[in-house]
Amino acid sequence: MCRFATNVPKSRFSPQAVSITGLGTFHIQKWRSFENGEVLTFQRPLFLLSATVAEIRELRHASVPVPGKKSNE
Repeated sequence: MCRFATNVPKSRFSPQAVSITGLGTFHIQKWRSFENGEVLTFQRPLFLLSATVAEIRELRHASVPVPGKKSNE
């Protein structure tokens, strides 16, 4: 099952992330850089693997505590 995560009103629907249940979240990371008087826009695919999947597969990963989030999510 996939879910779309978005902060955009439904009238301007533009999914910003896709959550794949039990696996992780995929989204396109965008950023801008100012070089030689020009604004350059970059984007790259980014996949965040579920911490549960990483633990099951015994993958080593860094984690950052998030306020208000349970440690087992």
